[in-house]
Amino acid sequence: MSRVLWSILPIAAIALTGCGSGPKLYPLSGKVLFNDSPVAPKDGEIAFVEFTADKGAGNTSAHLPRGTIGPDGTYTVSTNNQPGIEAGAWTVRVVYNKPDEAGLKKSAYAPPLSLIAAKYSDFGASGFKVTAGPDAPKAPDFKVSSK
Repeated sequence: MSRVLWSILPIAAIALTGCGSGPKLYPLSGKVLFNDSPVAPKDGEIAFVEFTADKGAGNTSAHLPRGTIGPDGTYTVSTNNQPGIEAGAWTVRVVYNKPDEAGLKKSAYAPPLSLIAAKYSDFGASGFKVTAGPDAPKAPDFKVSSK
């Protein structure tokens, strides 16, 4: 009996260490504009904003918070299905795609077609940065275009 208990104890300890409440999250929402009008994704289109820690500014978070862009161009960020984002500096990318109907007729694995310039879907090239936290200003509007 004690051998079974000693073999279960380390497993239980590992499982319990993953049951923390996680980092404090702060609300963050904003709007994405395409040529100065709100992005308005249609059925079947994929539109979201994603954040990665700005390590150069000292943010070491391993999370990738994101927010789905709604039909009015607004998004609300969540982290691991919890509303909000950790405090700190973040680099942002915007993804706005539609299915490649012609490509899908040729292959089930056809990549989607981007409705915005490719630079906006790249963390390093988008030029979008946000600081989140209790005293941080509201997120700026992210302005994208096809160029």
